[in-house]
Amino acid sequence: MASPEDLWHPCLVCWKDASKQCSRCKKARYCKQEHSDADWKRHKSECDYLVKGGPDTKRRSVQAILFPADGDAPRPVKVDYKFQPDPDVSYVLRHKWDWHPWFKETPSVKTIRRYDDSYMPTSGHALFLVYNDNFFNDGSPLNRSVQKLTSGKCHPWGGHMLGFRGREPIEVLAHFEDPNLREDLPEFVNFFRQYGMGPNRPARPDQLSLSFF
Repeated sequence: MASPEDLWHPCLVCWKDASKQCSRCKKARYCKQEHSDADWKRHKSECDYLVKGGPDTKRRSVQAILFPADGDAPRPVKVDYKFQPDPDVSYVLRHKWDWHPWFKETPSVKTIRRYDDSYMPTSGHALFLVYNDNFFNDGSPLNRSVQKLTSGKCHPWGGHMLGFRGREPIEVLAHFEDPNLREDLPEFVNFFRQYGMGPNRPARPDQLSLSFF
């Protein structure tokens, strides 16, 4: 039986079927040169891995905003990950995260920019919230930093939370960049204040599988 990759070669920018290969790794696909050029900054580290092949032995990291359960203020932290090929398309690389410093179990991910215009970041990027969705049941403490940021006027989030920033296009692949506390923190605080509050509360934000990351 043919694998999905035998039948379909998605462009890593727009996800349309593509025939143009990355000139270096000969694996990543693009539908046109403009998309290849636009994706090079993100693809460069992936390209090195795809050329080498095999299990990823290099520890990589991306910056996130930590909303500590036991602290009064958010702060930037480095979150480690390794590349892991998608089971259907080998040149699509997912992130295998090391969540252990903050979560005992695999956390959930929400994007806070797609379901209501009031949550659309003004700077045109996407924001993701990683959190423990079982905090009501597992004894996680109330998140003190979120309580402080919102003066207690928020959903009773529990446990540590991480905020990530992604740049477009992010419909299928997460393109991470370091968060900007000045720009992004107000967006997260706005989300914390409004989520689940009052009779006109917005619908639940999109739930993303971790394979998106």
